[in-house]
Amino acid sequence: MAENLYRPPAADLTVPLARSADLARRGSRLLAAVVDQLALVLAFGAAMFLGQVIPSGWNPARLAVLGAVAITYLAINLRLMATRGQSVGKRVVGVRVVRRSGEPCSLARYLARTVAYTVITKIPLIGLIDVLAIFAADQRCVHDHIADTIVVNA
Repeated sequence: MAENLYRPPAADLTVPLARSADLARRGSRLLAAVVDQLALVLAFGAAMFLGQVIPSGWNPARLAVLGAVAITYLAINLRLMATRGQSVGKRVVGVRVVRRSGEPCSLARYLARTVAYTVITKIPLIGLIDVLAIFAADQRCVHDHIADTIVVNA
């Protein structure tokens, strides 16, 4: 029988998943998310407190304080993610984000993951599906599937 010249080439396209022992526990991921949110609330709470010292109204000084806090918070998280694959919460808990193959996660991929998470959680039913997806065997949320990432022990 003649070979089919129109058949696509055969190749193994599966990417090996990091060992399941390396995956961060679900509770660790939850605690890291709580720490991240708490850090955000504390940072902006402190900014709002400092803003009370400044005369009332949305004057330039109050906006500068809030802007400085926002930029500092983002800079700390971006620096940690670029160098360690961690946010503040992930660093505290001892987990990090990597590619599904186990390679370090680039800053661009982490930003895509963060944008996907932010958008997904704003859609009620999809946000719930994102959270519940962590109970699948591979312990990956929808935003992890979109960015091809996993969360592992650091």
